[in-house]
Amino acid sequence: MDIKKIVLITLVTLVFVCSLGAIENIPKIGLVDIDFVAEKYLKESRAFRDLGKLQESFQEKIAEIKEDITKLEAQRLRLVEEKNQTDGENDLDDQILKKETEIFEKQNYLAEYKRIKQKELDTRFKNLRYNDDFVKSLYSVIKNIASEKGYSLVLDKKDPSVIYFVPEIDITDMVVDRLINR
Repeated sequence: MDIKKIVLITLVTLVFVCSLGAIENIPKIGLVDIDFVAEKYLKESRAFRDLGKLQESFQEKIAEIKEDITKLEAQRLRLVEEKNQTDGENDLDDQILKKETEIFEKQNYLAEYKRIKQKELDTRFKNLRYNDDFVKSLYSVIKNIASEKGYSLVLDKKDPSVIYFVPEIDITDMVVDRLINR
């Protein structure tokens, strides 16, 4: 065999073997959906159930306000019909205007109530999510899984800098299972 061929084959083999070693040194990256984990794990907590009850009470109050608005609109409609039946000979304009004002004020109250209560619910959920005990448990589980599975880096899946990933590196379900089964 020609010496050039032997050198070439040796060189190609050496490059191939070196590239295999380099592949082993590529860091393994994992992703976890922190929001999903928090929601799944915290659903089991009493604080989360209390938050659900609070949300239900807000919804009940919203339904009451909507019912009040519907009643006011029906009253206004009756006044308009009564005015139309008498060809405007009665003095119902002031009463109609008063009902329209009541409806407008009630609608504004409803919108403001919804905005304030949604903000309150969001704040309470964030407080649950960032509770020190939960965060410590979460990071401990992520660290253990990363160590066991050989991940060099674990990122939050919702991080805007994560543009693309293959589903195989998503460890979210593993984290949820470990937290719940702790």
